[in-house]
Amino acid sequence: VPTKELLPILQLAQSFTAKRDIVPALRYIYFQDDTIRSFSGDAGAVWYSPWTVPAPFAVPGDALTRIIQSLFDQGVEEISLERKENSLGVRGAGFRGTLPLLAETDRSGFILREFPESTARVSLADEFWNLAAKAEFTVCQDETKPTLRGIYWAPSVFITTDAFRVTAVYPPSSSRTSPPGGKGMLIPDHLLARLGARRREVSAVALDGGLFWCFLSSGAVYGSMVEGDFPASRPIALIKTARDGSQTEGTTVQLPEGMLDVVLTRLLYFAEPPTYRIDIEITRDAAILSVAGVDGPSAEETLPAKVQGASGRFSINGRYFRDALGAVGTKFWVHLATTAPAYFRAANNQIEHAVLRLSDV
Repeated sequence: VPTKELLPILQLAQSFTAKRDIVPALRYIYFQDDTIRSFSGDAGAVWYSPWTVPAPFAVPGDALTRIIQSLFDQGVEEISLERKENSLGVRGAGFRGTLPLLAETDRSGFILREFPESTARVSLADEFWNLAAKAEFTVCQDETKPTLRGIYWAPSVFITTDAFRVTAVYPPSSSRTSPPGGKGMLIPDHLLARLGARRREVSAVALDGGLFWCFLSSGAVYGSMVEGDFPASRPIALIKTARDGSQTEGTTVQLPEGMLDVVLTRLLYFAEPPTYRIDIEITRDAAILSVAGVDGPSAEETLPAKVQGASGRFSINGRYFRDALGAVGTKFWVHLATTAPAYFRAANNQIEHAVLRLSDV
């Protein structure tokens, strides 16, 4: 088997194995006929390979992937796999090794799924994953809020929120793709994380029962959908309120581009978790960022700024502020006389973002 052909398949399959030992069978990669499969319990992968195995077997996914990766890194172009009664032999160049096989009696926890042939597939626009990724930085990571843990995909917008901030990304009309069923749906974060950069190879998707299928060139991956509906109306309303306010009142601030990430990261050394509070004073031509630790170190940085509107002071989570400046743009709006969220909009109007402010007390 050519290592350059086998390794990408194993890397994808291994990311869809389980990482815990609760069900040992879910840590294995399965070879059956001309398919290579994996299953983690809530997600899985199936890949049709150019090779056919004479008898099915299952081998530890992490171990096999590491071995093939090391042989590939060494420059070994081809390896041989030999199935024995209770082990798999791996040979390449001067290397010889064996891995244990999973006993057939231990395979009951593994589910072998096939492509949903009768389900209509939705082809994705070329820019689909690049646009969706622009909203990914505010995907909720709180396990107690499962309906927020993903990217909400509607016909004309991607939305993410972690309950403290909201991001909306608007694809241009030429790149819009309606989700399966035509209504909004949540692309689960656990599937996005397992796909990683390989998601850009996904050219079509489908919904089949409670599973979201993503189709690649010679295979597919799938993940269970989150139970419950994404509360789309609330983040949309928050964005709209901030947008409307920015057009009628408040203060607009344009910070200088370049080095802002360095400046904010340095100030965050002094900020206390979990709020990472930064106080920002807006003057006629500057933004003064300060952190005052409780009985601890403090810091301050003054940045030149183009300011339109009233001067004043507000407080915000410094990490969220840094994320917004880096992902959306260095221009933002804030109503200093109220507690309205800080509002960011990309120069091309493709991204809108709002961050709830911290109490001034």
